[in-house]
Amino acid sequence: LTAEIPGLDPQKLDINVTRDSVTLKGERPLEELGAEETYHRRERGSGAFSRTVTLPCEVDPSAAEATYERGVLKVRLSRPDAQKPQKVSVKVT
Repeated sequence: LTAEIPGLDPQKLDINVTRDSVTLKGERPLEELGAEETYHRRERGSGAFSRTVTLPCEVDPSAAEATYERGVLKVRLSRPDAQKPQKVSVKVT
C-alpha cells in the first residue's frame, strides 16, 4: 500500500492493519502565515483525515511494516502462511 501524504509528521500517523483492511489516520496542521502574507493558491489540504482500504485477500497484521520517506508512506503486507499458495507434488503409481 502506498500513500502520498506530504507535510505530515510520521510519528503522529496511526496505521491500523486487520486481516482484511488497512486504516490510515492522521492530522496535517494548517500552515501559519505572517500578518502580511496570503495564499494565492493552496493545493495541500489540512486537518484530520482517515482512510480505510479494503484488501483483496487476508493478510497477517503482525507482519506489517511501514516506512515514510519524502512524503510517501509505504505499508508492506504479507499473506499468512495458510493463505499462500502451496505446491502439490504429483505421485506416480
